[in-house]
Amino acid sequence: MKLSKRLRQIIAFVPHDAIPLDLGSDHGLIPLALIREGLVKRVFASDISLKCVAKIKKNTENYQDQVIAYQAAGLDSLPKDVNCLIMAGMGSFLMINILKAHRTSLSQFQTIIIDSHAEVPLIREYLNDNGFMIEDERGIIENSHFYEIIKFVPGKGTYDTDDVLIGPFIKNDAMYLRNMVQRLEGNLETLSLKMVPKNVIQDLKDKIRRYQKYASKRTN
Repeated sequence: MKLSKRLRQIIAFVPHDAIPLDLGSDHGLIPLALIREGLVKRVFASDISLKCVAKIKKNTENYQDQVIAYQAAGLDSLPKDVNCLIMAGMGSFLMINILKAHRTSLSQFQTIIIDSHAEVPLIREYLNDNGFMIEDERGIIENSHFYEIIKFVPGKGTYDTDDVLIGPFIKNDAMYLRNMVQRLEGNLETLSLKMVPKNVIQDLKDKIRRYQKYASKRTN
């Protein structure tokens, strides 16, 4: 089954024989890949949209005993045997709001896999403050888009400002960071031509400097 590099990395972080929930599953590609590749025996897929749930059921109709699709907002109706949460393709603010609304359910998860498309540092900080540390993470560049896939497990990490901003593992990926610096410098050039507050420009310059510190390191 051909998957994007982003989705391939997400399923690579799912522990073998976990019972995952792919929250906001959309087309159900992640659950389908997990079952077809024999990585798990059973997986749940939820979405707030009934149309998406119908698409998931159609795409996984040959595996309906193993892919259980249902309609729910956030972590409502969370199955009790789920022990791995996948949240991909949404921003950190939405992710945090979902997790806050179901804070007592967090202890159910042995693994949380995050693919946030906005404000990634916020979800790193929130989950660490709520009992989850970063076990691994990867920076993915695909079709000019930058993705950061993060695997959290129960525990408490000790992270400095750069760990939260860049990622404790990603900051060792100089190649990814060099590409990120190029993108941020392009953003800076664009913003410099517009009427934006000086503090926005300064914050972006500070961010670039932090990334450059690690991007300049040699890769092995």
